[in-house]
Amino acid sequence: DRRQRQMCIRDRIYGDNHYSVVTQDLSNDEVFPHSGLYKVDGDSYTELFKIHHNPNMIEKSETFKYRLDNNQLIISSDYMQETWVRLE
Repeated sequence: DRRQRQMCIRDRIYGDNHYSVVTQDLSNDEVFPHSGLYKVDGDSYTELFKIHHNPNMIEKSETFKYRLDNNQLIISSDYMQETWVRLE
């Protein structure tokens, strides 16, 4: 999946219970990766970070609300919402 938000390009890849995200900040060409395991329980989506650009986040997790809408995955929390479109 790929989306552009403000001055960033993000790619998200899923496989079984693993995910990877790479964010590129176009204003300064910095790259911020993170990857790990994910789990879905009801309408909750949790990412457990195994690789993260911030070493303090490794082995920590974040939980979001999620929903599927046709070919879109919508992930949200109190402070953000992301919409990802599946590419065939």
